[in-house]
Amino acid sequence: MAEWTDAQIRILIDERRNRNDEFHDLGRDWKSFWNSIAVKINRETGPTFNDYQCKEKFSNLVRDYNAMCNFMSGKGKARSRTGARYFDEFCTHFWERPEDEFDRSLPVRQRHFSTIPPVSSLTTNDEMDISDTEQLVGQRRTSTHEELFLSLHPPPSYDIATAQESSNVRGNMQ
Repeated sequence: MAEWTDAQIRILIDERRNRNDEFHDLGRDWKSFWNSIAVKINRETGPTFNDYQCKEKFSNLVRDYNAMCNFMSGKGKARSRTGARYFDEFCTHFWERPEDEFDRSLPVRQRHFSTIPPVSSLTTNDEMDISDTEQLVGQRRTSTHEELFLSLHPPPSYDIATAQESSNVRGNMQ
């Protein structure tokens, strides 16, 4: 197997970055995508790489970047030389799926992060008190089946004065 040169890695990264939208629009036809990158690398640098080798090399670059992130945050035990070399470039996460209209309509905080604080931020000691538990339960509460049904099919209003059901539903008078 041929070793990758810096020039070949540069072409691989540049092509993947510049064609990110195309990559995510392909669905599952990634083989032709990686093959076109292999053809470009082979045409410009000589050795023969195939689609699989290009895909694997890029996956390994992302893995090395993630290893560097873990090392820098104290979670990893070893740093990656390759991850360090390309760290600044990969910290933009250019390979991820670009935002669509739905993503842009959400506030930034709701796109990738939960608004529920971690348990550790609710209390400073190791045990949670009742108010902490109530705060967590209140934030994580979901509607029951009955609540969802009633919100979609509200019951008719009951008129106490006439002791009869009214046709007024949610304030819509007839």
